[in-house]
Amino acid sequence: MDFERRRAERLAFDMRECLGMLVLETSDEEYEIETIIDISLTGIGLELPAYLEPETRVRLGYEEAGISVGIDGVVVWCDGDPEVPELLRLGVRFDEASVDAGSRFLHALCRYTVSDGRLRA
Repeated sequence: MDFERRRAERLAFDMRECLGMLVLETSDEEYEIETIIDISLTGIGLELPAYLEPETRVRLGYEEAGISVGIDGVVVWCDGDPEVPELLRLGVRFDEASVDAGSRFLHALCRYTVSDGRLRA
């Protein structure tokens, strides 16, 4: 995805410091996310051990001791060979109607980290 097409600043996020669990759900599968490439109010880039076709509807969910936050979106790109889905990179755009949910989702990820709760720019 071209940088110019991005509508919000993307920030790095270290999942190793995250206390909760992040999952990506499709209509028939669920994957635990271990690596976030970057995240913003409008989308997320991550690594996944499976190829997902662009336009695949997904739901991202974050759970951690007493908090559960979810957001819907669509896969906009997936880099890698579908025949060798070891760790593929993909981008998810959050639904337009979910900007407020995106804010809550981002806040939950930031708040429930081991360190100071701030994303690394």
